[in-house]
Amino acid sequence: MAQAHAQDSKVARALALVLMREVLEMLDALDEPVAGAHLQSAIDALLRKSNPTPN
Repeated sequence: MAQAHAQDSKVARALALVLMREVLEMLDALDEPVAGAHLQSAIDALLRKSNPTPN
């Protein structure tokens, strides 16, 4: 059961990343650099959480 939850979580994160990248392109096309910068920070945070650096 825990493995299924972990897999669901990975799929949800991947979907969120795809959607955020699409919106980032839209914000760029709309010339919204501030909103784009905030969204890029959220993308970076999601990627850091998905790929933690070893200590």
